[in-house]
Amino acid sequence: MIAAWGEPVGLSGEMPAFKDDAANTAADQEAQMGMHHDGIHFFAQDGSKSGLLVMNHEYVDDGLLHTDGLKTWTAEKVRKAQAAHGVAVIEVEQKDGKWQMVRPSPWAPYRAPVGPPAPPDPAEQLRQRVPWGTYLTCEENSSSTSRAHGPTPTRQGTRSSEHDALRPPAVRHPDPPPGPPRGPPPGIRAKTRAEYIYKFVSRDAIQPGGARANTELLDHATLYVAKLDADGKGRWLALTHGQGPLTAANGFADQGEVLIKTRQASDLLGATKMDRPEWIDIDKQGWVYCTLTNNSNRGADKQPGVDAMNPRANNTMGNIIRWKEDGDFDGATFQWNHFVLAGDPANERADAKGNVKGDAFGCPDGLWTDAPRCVVDPDRHVHLGHGQGRFEGPGQQPLPRAALPGGAGVKDGRTAPARIAPGKPVSAATRRRPTGRPAPPARGHVVIRKADGGVIGT
Repeated sequence: MIAAWGEPVGLSGEMPAFKDDAANTAADQEAQMGMHHDGIHFFAQDGSKSGLLVMNHEYVDDGLLHTDGLKTWTAEKVRKAQAAHGVAVIEVEQKDGKWQMVRPSPWAPYRAPVGPPAPPDPAEQLRQRVPWGTYLTCEENSSSTSRAHGPTPTRQGTRSSEHDALRPPAVRHPDPPPGPPRGPPPGIRAKTRAEYIYKFVSRDAIQPGGARANTELLDHATLYVAKLDADGKGRWLALTHGQGPLTAANGFADQGEVLIKTRQASDLLGATKMDRPEWIDIDKQGWVYCTLTNNSNRGADKQPGVDAMNPRANNTMGNIIRWKEDGDFDGATFQWNHFVLAGDPANERADAKGNVKGDAFGCPDGLWTDAPRCVVDPDRHVHLGHGQGRFEGPGQQPLPRAALPGGAGVKDGRTAPARIAPGKPVSAATRRRPTGRPAPPARGHVVIRKADGGVIGT
């Protein structure tokens, strides 16, 4: 394992050791790996031998993080929780056939916490390397680290931010590789049941010169929401103030209000409510994949009904949908289909059987494509247990199941950094095993390689 919760990220002169009794301070945690690793991306430096591993820390388990769990709540505990939640940048290298963290490292400028009074540096599954070399991510669960535990709004807003924290001033990055001429990755999603899929298209084209030449590219763009039709076609509807029903008379005073109340605006436009959209990735052929983790409300009273896009009532298993634009990524129309319906053929309920070829899995969550493979990271499932990562081949042909959820790949195809998921949160009372030894960290990263050194998934 590399990069477990509490390990120093590699700040020179600031490498506090992890304390099993949770006695590390907020200041210690600011220089340590955060909790509950989620979205990750590998930025290669020396081919496939070294690079930067950038990751989101999705949420905080206060029962493990603090010596007394949730018995008290103080400003120091809030600061420590914020420091365990956000984005981390670490340097890793392959040495003597094994991967390890490099410490100290000039590439570990900070652990970016989330929530007030910190800047809007986020924590969640949206994670993408944009074509000009920065890391795009968004926040989730930030409210839980900035207040005592209490009611949470049913439809919360989140923020996105772009990180170029990987770049020491003396280091130059190459120009972006040839690719789509406009905008960031065309996939954004609202991670709740019966919500929407979006894309964000920049006004201007990507310029050569890497991040510094594209610092304002995301400042001017149009946000679209997807409308999928039963015939396998779809349209992108612009979320633009003054167009159609998005007017002051309907509660949208200006464009800012459209972007703040995006889901309400999408409701008015008649966009397609999907079964909990999660991760999105694009393969080399231009197919855009989106995991739809589950929606047990589908078909229930006063809930969206079954349709061609969401074909199963009480969709506890989830599915993966994909689409290809008609033209470039800034196109107005697309073609879509179902890549796979997750499930278990042995399940008695027809809508839970799915059409998986190979090992049964449910609740697809994390996803990344590395042709010809599509790597899927299932979320927890009440019957199938916590998901193992699996590899899908072309046409959803079964390939060997991985041992752990995956998240990013090294371009030679022989190394896969993967996160270890924790299962249920652990309370302070269950911090130790029956043997009395400290419980393992809530989440961490391992590096998977085939014993014969071959390409993973073959």
